[in-house]
Amino acid sequence: MTKKLFPLLLLLILAQFKAAGQFQEFENYLTFRQLEKAKELIQSEELSALDKKILQGKFYIENYQIDSAFISLLEVDTLQLNQEQKAYYSYYLADAYDQTSEYSLAVDFMTQAQSLYEDLGLKNEANEMNLKIYLTLLSSPFFKGGDISYLENFYEKAKELENYNQLSRAEINLAFENFNPENPFEIIDYFDRAFELSKKSDNKLDQARVLNYYGMIYGESFGITDSAEKYYNQALKIYEEFDDNYKKKPIYILKSNLARAKGDYKESIRMLKIADSIPTYTYKNEMNVSIYQNLANDYKDLEMVDSAYFYMLRYNEARDEINYQKQNVNLARFEAEKKEKENLILNQRNERNRNLLFGMGGLLIGFSLISYLLYINNKKKQLIFEQKEEVNHQKTQGLLNQIKMTTIEGVLKGQEQERKKIASDLHDNLGARLTALRMNFKHLKDQCVNNSELQNPLEKTEQLLEETYHDIRRMSHIQNSGILAKEGLIPAIEKFVEAINSDQLNIEVSHFDKDEKLSNNLEINLFRIIQELTTNITKHAKASEASINITNHEDSINIMIEDNGVGFDTSKIKPHAGIGLSSIKEKVEDLNGSLAIDSYPGKGTTIIIDLPIQ
Repeated sequence: MTKKLFPLLLLLILAQFKAAGQFQEFENYLTFRQLEKAKELIQSEELSALDKKILQGKFYIENYQIDSAFISLLEVDTLQLNQEQKAYYSYYLADAYDQTSEYSLAVDFMTQAQSLYEDLGLKNEANEMNLKIYLTLLSSPFFKGGDISYLENFYEKAKELENYNQLSRAEINLAFENFNPENPFEIIDYFDRAFELSKKSDNKLDQARVLNYYGMIYGESFGITDSAEKYYNQALKIYEEFDDNYKKKPIYILKSNLARAKGDYKESIRMLKIADSIPTYTYKNEMNVSIYQNLANDYKDLEMVDSAYFYMLRYNEARDEINYQKQNVNLARFEAEKKEKENLILNQRNERNRNLLFGMGGLLIGFSLISYLLYINNKKKQLIFEQKEEVNHQKTQGLLNQIKMTTIEGVLKGQEQERKKIASDLHDNLGARLTALRMNFKHLKDQCVNNSELQNPLEKTEQLLEETYHDIRRMSHIQNSGILAKEGLIPAIEKFVEAINSDQLNIEVSHFDKDEKLSNNLEINLFRIIQELTTNITKHAKASEASINITNHEDSINIMIEDNGVGFDTSKIKPHAGIGLSSIKEKVEDLNGSLAIDSYPGKGTTIIIDLPIQ
């Protein structure tokens, strides 16, 4: 019997070692950016379905497809994983949470992976978690400054293991941790040690990483652009060798910074266009946002307005794409967490059932089955009841919203009628009387032309009459601009701006639309919102220049209002402070839109409003 079991046990042991070797082989492929080989390994028939799911999740993370990574990992039944698989699964899931800024969850799974690696005797992998935990805590807003003990542990363990790759990265992070502003060049000593260690590890990508940091320090911190250019070119040469597009792209962005610092905007644009031409991962658009924003600014400095506007549009599109990707990631993450909870509940339920099975006989088993069916039935009834309640709630909420919108429309119509009446009275009655008064006064002044004593008070009185006449005309236009149904929104705004422009404040209006007429109610709302925000600029901003940009998309309209005024600290705005901002925000929310404020003291203010076109 023993002789028959021995070969079977030997096969099981060999299978475990083979699985471990495949995980480490996969990690090596990723380290040296051999993504095609990593992909071939995932598709290998020798891998189990569980191993493929785990490795596929990491492959998605490496390509910054975080939503796909969560979907792949959540399909793994963690109850079936062995210790080796659990270790890598925990690490990869931690990496996914780190990419979505869920730092607390990331650290929890990294700690779990570290414990499993230690139990398996994988000392290098266990030590790797020390650095990852340190960097994650450093990125977290709740752990400002990180926890240097993890970095120190990483360094000491790397020395024990004689792992030159880890020692090189430890020196880099210690350089920034111990940076001394009074002696900034001391950081170069750390980089020199890191570079020598990277040569010992025979890892050219490690060398490229250090060369990149050399370039950043010399260029961004010391302003020694020639040295920075030299190190960037050396790093690029290595990344070209490995065809590592993701690492090449940011170097060209950094090289554009060097050109911009010299005032060479054309060279900066050339570098940025090279960066833009390098293919990158679909889910890593942050670099594209930086590229398009810098291109827009460079073209603006060269006074090439059309090109600047083109890249500003590209910048907005890339930024919107990031927001869309974040929504997908959040949805996938929700599914992953839901799956984890379901697995935990299932595990607890199985444990309880096993205890019942061993502790009680067939009678209790039958009773348990009946109880379980009743429980499921009750849950279904409860679910149906909750769904009905939700449907009723939604119907009620829809009715309330409809009533609210009808009320708002009625109020707006009443306000517009009142404004029409006021504008008409100002123009027809008071305006006509002032015109007659001006004519009579002019006649009186002509009669007193020979009386030198009366000339000065008469001229002052005439000036006051002129100013009063023009003020009433301006008030009439302002009150009536929002209801210019024949002319539309843009002419109304342009007339309004023309009325308030002065030597102290110049406001420009830009619009990009599809020549489509908006509904009267929406145009009235938009005009009143812009009118209130512009009035705020004239009263409070102390600005000399401002702009109103209106873009009409197919299904939405975007309004951006900017000024170069004194600005303010948005973090100090209380929820109900300021009737103007509160009323504007309520109007935007009533129209199912969104309002964002970007302002800093001394830096002006930008307000962006997005509204759907219904």
